[in-house]
Amino acid sequence: AIRVMLKHFKEMYSRISTTGHVLIIGWGDKTLLLLSELLAKEKKEDEARSRCYRWCCRRHRDIVILANLHEVDMRLAVQMHMRSEGLKCYGISYRRGEPTDRTELMKVSAQFADDILIMGSGEGVRSSDQQIISTLLALGALPGVSKLHGDVFAEIQTNQSVTVAKTILPAVEGIVARYAVNRVLVLRALVSSIGFTYLELVSFRRGNDVYIKKVPSRLVGVAFRDVWELFEESVVIGVLPLCVGALSPEITCDGDRELEDGDKLVLLARSMCAAGRWARGKLSHIGRNRTSSPSGKALQMAAGSSIDAELVQADGQLLLGPQAVGPKVVLMIGCPIDFPNILEALDCYSATGSEVHVLSPKSLEWRRQTLSDYFGSDDMDALWRRIFVRHYVGSPTSLHSLEMLPLAHTTSVIILAEPITDYEAPLAVDSRNLTTVISLRGLLSKARGSKKVKVVTELMDPKTSQVLERNAGIRQLGSFVYSNAVTTGVFAMAAAEKCVYTILKDLVDPAGDGGTIVAASMHVFINDTEELHFLELRSRVWEICGGILLGWRRMSCRYPDLNPRNKEERLIWHQHSSDELLILRPRRLRTFSEDSSPMCGVETSSSFPDERPLPSSGFLPAQLPGMAITKESRGWS
Repeated sequence: AIRVMLKHFKEMYSRISTTGHVLIIGWGDKTLLLLSELLAKEKKEDEARSRCYRWCCRRHRDIVILANLHEVDMRLAVQMHMRSEGLKCYGISYRRGEPTDRTELMKVSAQFADDILIMGSGEGVRSSDQQIISTLLALGALPGVSKLHGDVFAEIQTNQSVTVAKTILPAVEGIVARYAVNRVLVLRALVSSIGFTYLELVSFRRGNDVYIKKVPSRLVGVAFRDVWELFEESVVIGVLPLCVGALSPEITCDGDRELEDGDKLVLLARSMCAAGRWARGKLSHIGRNRTSSPSGKALQMAAGSSIDAELVQADGQLLLGPQAVGPKVVLMIGCPIDFPNILEALDCYSATGSEVHVLSPKSLEWRRQTLSDYFGSDDMDALWRRIFVRHYVGSPTSLHSLEMLPLAHTTSVIILAEPITDYEAPLAVDSRNLTTVISLRGLLSKARGSKKVKVVTELMDPKTSQVLERNAGIRQLGSFVYSNAVTTGVFAMAAAEKCVYTILKDLVDPAGDGGTIVAASMHVFINDTEELHFLELRSRVWEICGGILLGWRRMSCRYPDLNPRNKEERLIWHQHSSDELLILRPRRLRTFSEDSSPMCGVETSSSFPDERPLPSSGFLPAQLPGMAITKESRGWS
């Protein structure tokens, strides 16, 4: 009886006394992935610490988890997951309690935390956001606290909830990470190298990350383009001026701008220590090789100003790479609650005349209402500028339903995670998506033969990734994007450096001002056949288009190579090869009046030469047998 009483008193009155820690509130399907990101960052810095300067050494931050789950269950789940990831779970404390109770928040020293991360429950959009807003109310009601010590980040599903959360607790940063995931899914299908680049940048478990370092005093007064060659282990991608605040950073890439005291460099590197190392011995030699090579000058004259026009086409398409040139036929399997955002991204990156065919068991009326709620308009014909959307009702795992789609003309496929209910387990959703991709690959092989079709499948549960790592046969079916891992990567990045999160959010956003990562063809930068290293290619890219070379993708390799390790290794480049250069380009977008037609001056043609052009439509149900595709036949069934 005494032991039971002592245990009761411990649970009721004990507290975790600490400061400067990371507080994770809530337990869901993303909690283990979030911990993996935080611990992977610490492991990466530990491995680089032996080669680092003394100022890079720092103590690990404690991690505290508050959730309505028993401490033993949380600890066992974390230990098992981290063992499979090869990570050590040290410095983690657990507390069982209701996150919406301010008393429980006081017991985990919420008011003294450096970062507070509030994860969604994963049980539906509305219930998840309501739970997070309740937690924010409890944080705002902490007694004797007029302002929280650290930053607060909350995973929110809709922009409307972001406004509500900001009103309740002004210090919160509402992260609609799902929108970034949607952009990555679309880019993986349309311009695969760009999509993979963003996947690498938003995760500490991959090779390179974005870091921000204060300009060393010895580099004050040096032009921006002259500091590139000093950072041998990283790529300098921009400057954050002293006057820019952390909430809305804007990178400047002006090569002639002289660095000032207080400026910060934005770097792409493999660790914090690598980002801070620079060659002091080369300082006296910088700027001597500014003149472009004869080939670079000839290419610059040949390219002229057309390289700027390639970024935004006459019809408004944001053209990010040669793979996105011309009309495409995209299959979208699944209709999650945010499917309008995915269609919006496809409309942004696709050429005029592209088709999107949507298959889902969701009714046509539900889709129409969801589109109307998202865009605030009932006019389905005015939603899209470049794409033609056709809807099908059917099961994604049914061969009969899949055969309704135009498989013979398909260029890419996006299979989305679509839970049947708000409480369906992520593993069940993944099993359904794997069934779909296996069935669809068989049908595509018959319909397309040897022609390649890019298939991107969204998966959610971390256990699914462990299965795929051991099964090469499934991995060969296409590309797999673990959406929960991307979401937690964004969260971990925000906790590590809020300014970096804002920069990458601006890069992913097509309307952002920070720049755009593009995949450029070799013929723009190479004359016939040349042998160049990274530094020479970087100078040539800057001369021709004013962009920053991040890396490349050789067609002989499956994945892009960002921030190459040996930047002075000469490689052979061919002008007409399929290799791509990955470039951060400043935005030079041409504006179009809202009342002007996006089709004006552009020849519209079908992607199939033997068919007539399809009508522009915001929503069109699947064609019934014997029904012609005309404007008069649009309707609902």
